[in-house]
Amino acid sequence: MLRIIVVAAGDLSSDLGLTILWRPDVDRTVIPDPGAAPEAVARWRPNLVIIDVAGVDETLLLVRRLRDDPKTRATAIAVLNRGLPEEAEDRLLASGVNAVLRLPVDPLFWDRRLEELLSVPARRAHRIPVRLQDWSRFVSDADEAQGAVLNIGARGVLLETDVPLELGTKLGLSLRLPAEEADLHVVGQVVRLAGEDQGHWRSGVEFLVYRGDARERIEAFVDAEAAPDRPGPSAAFPLRLHTFDDAREWEEELRASELRKALIL
Repeated sequence: MLRIIVVAAGDLSSDLGLTILWRPDVDRTVIPDPGAAPEAVARWRPNLVIIDVAGVDETLLLVRRLRDDPKTRATAIAVLNRGLPEEAEDRLLASGVNAVLRLPVDPLFWDRRLEELLSVPARRAHRIPVRLQDWSRFVSDADEAQGAVLNIGARGVLLETDVPLELGTKLGLSLRLPAEEADLHVVGQVVRLAGEDQGHWRSGVEFLVYRGDARERIEAFVDAEAAPDRPGPSAAFPLRLHTFDDAREWEEELRASELRKALIL
């Protein structure tokens, strides 16, 4: 059964009762005290945490606690917006929130996104050396920076870099998985800024384009790990990022990817 934890004074049925979050196959646990939420999330391992807490600062504090704990870091987080300005939404998204739901919530608009958040894909934690460039403006000769991949999933990676990346930065990635003989290629975009720690910046990169069978190969690699918390060293593999020469090449890749998706469906 799918499980969500609601951090709020009530069950939010008046706000979210018509969305998929109130389906019979979704187990909902209400935690009125935000201070008790991190322990509950670590214990119950929900698919999604919904936060409806008065005050942006208190919400940010809770999100940081969830993202800093390895046991809760991968949990999807959505925050209700009761009239917050756009600047506050940006702060929430930069802190690690996956979605900000403006009230009243339109089920027709949000159900697909909420369904994606409920089905958080598996990820494999690795620390992988990486070379990267800031290609948000499709600059092919941009200076390289050093960084690391902290984990990888079928939908994206978490990067740690020595320089901050901007939201919306587009990245071309080429990597070779362990035991494979050929590189796979994907295109991603920075969708989350996960903060800074001792001179290192973390960025969530969502895959937008899968070249060839890249998605299937990544999924097989992630699924091969028996348990997400399995102890022992992880096998590192190199990751290479490359630029698009211009916006036209990016647009062609995106159209090709959408066509492949349509053929699959």
